[in-house]
Amino acid sequence: RVGELLDTAITTVNEAAAAKAQSVSVTPACLDQVVEGDRHGLVQVLTNLLSNAIKYTPVRSQIVVQAARAPTAVVIDVIDRGPGVLPK
Repeated sequence: RVGELLDTAITTVNEAAAAKAQSVSVTPACLDQVVEGDRHGLVQVLTNLLSNAIKYTPVRSQIVVQAARAPTAVVIDVIDRGPGVLPK
């Protein structure tokens, strides 16, 4: 389930977020959605996205994770206040 993957990833980065007084919240759209794939790999990708958000987001900011159903997938967005990546 998407919610379980996100819970695992957020638990992994909670200490780093707390050190910067950041909060990580999840929009509960489709957390019960079942996805197929390598659990370890999916958690690693989510953890990396959250780690980058924590690293580049200012102190005392909020990071929001949204999960939404698409026709054949689940789309997960990590929304933060970091500088982002400039388009080429």
